[in-house]
Amino acid sequence: MLSLQECRRILDVMPEASLEDARAAYRNLVKVWHPDRHMRDAELHRAAEAKMKRINVAYATLCSALARGKAEVPAPPPPEAPVEAAAPPPEPDTRELVFLDCAECGKDAMVPFQPRGDRPVYCSDCFSRVRSNSSGGF
Repeated sequence: MLSLQECRRILDVMPEASLEDARAAYRNLVKVWHPDRHMRDAELHRAAEAKMKRINVAYATLCSALARGKAEVPAPPPPEAPVEAAAPPPEPDTRELVFLDCAECGKDAMVPFQPRGDRPVYCSDCFSRVRSNSSGGF
């Protein structure tokens, strides 16, 4: 089971985050990492599945704690106490988001991979529309 600190790190929310903050962070992560968004690349699809499992566990754990009122924020150290330098948090993922224009409508889009240029890249709205109009494949 994940600690509340680890759940907050995965969801990228502050210790004082509310249930609404956690929900918003979760939805933003789902928009990027949902496995259905990565069907064309088997390796990326598997990575997205693993990442979403971890995100789902973190979200469920944090929401449960917040609902029970057990996700209290630890008190800050007294001002006179020396603060030790904390180790930087581990890198969650080395992949960077690539920002580009949708091939269909021209709106801004972001993808967690470097497009090869041999296929169009769509924003989420156009991708859903193209996918629903396709007959069995891309």
